[in-house]
Amino acid sequence: QLRNKIYNAIQETNNTTKLHISDLQAIDLLVFNLYIIVLQQSIMTILHYYRETEPPHLLLPSIKEQLRSLHLVEDADAIKSIATESCFNVQTLGQLDEGQTQRLEWLLAETFERQNLRLESSAFSDSGNEANYLILEYGPRMTFASAFSSNAVSICQACGLTMIDRIERSRRYRFTLAN
Repeated sequence: QLRNKIYNAIQETNNTTKLHISDLQAIDLLVFNLYIIVLQQSIMTILHYYRETEPPHLLLPSIKEQLRSLHLVEDADAIKSIATESCFNVQTLGQLDEGQTQRLEWLLAETFERQNLRLESSAFSDSGNEANYLILEYGPRMTFASAFSSNAVSICQACGLTMIDRIERSRRYRFTLAN
């Protein structure tokens, strides 16, 4: 319907501006391509999987040391602990069935700690009782696919997960601060 409305508008414009047939064919192709893009965007979904990870042992001491070297002693002393997690942003071209979801979760989960993988629920969302914390997330830009995504999608394709279009991983840090 949208294509027909746009095409009719182009026809009316053609009556007044006298576009050539090749122009109409190019516009028709453009409208069709735009229609396909809109259709794809309407069925694309993004799933967020969170996996709690153990922070590197020297992360807290090294951050505190760096802050002290910048003469930010009060800020260094304010950080009490750091928790980390990975966030996997999975872009699909439609809904995954139960078998596909299980395969994807098997790929994203740690081998011996499958319980740490959560769908749409961050481990940090349990932080509501802590008054002073700061959450930072670092990851690739959403405007281009990273090398991690290319490799992850290739693995998914080899496992029969053809609906997965992109997977990006970001790192999340929760800094628990003193009062």
